[in-house]
Amino acid sequence: VLAGTETLTLGFLCVFLQFDVKRRWVVLWPLVFMKAVSAAAFLGVYFFANRFPAFWGMALRDVVVCGMLLYFADKARSAAEKDESILVPRPLGYRGE
Repeated sequence: VLAGTETLTLGFLCVFLQFDVKRRWVVLWPLVFMKAVSAAAFLGVYFFANRFPAFWGMALRDVVVCGMLLYFADKARSAAEKDESILVPRPLGYRGE
């Protein structure tokens, strides 16, 4: 249940961030916090409860996801400051106004 709610929250906040990255930049910090706490929890399980390598791998994956969130959101915000129309994908055949 926790994994499902975390994934849904992550997806919702990513879509929410995509609609207006300049105004909703603050949404990034709960995303990074959630993934960082998840990484710390997996490391805690690995070091203090069970030395199963998958826990180390999941912690590493969550650290990489934190980095990707920060990197790509920053790139999107920089691009939005130049031209906002490039952020939201347009349907095939979209001609604009």
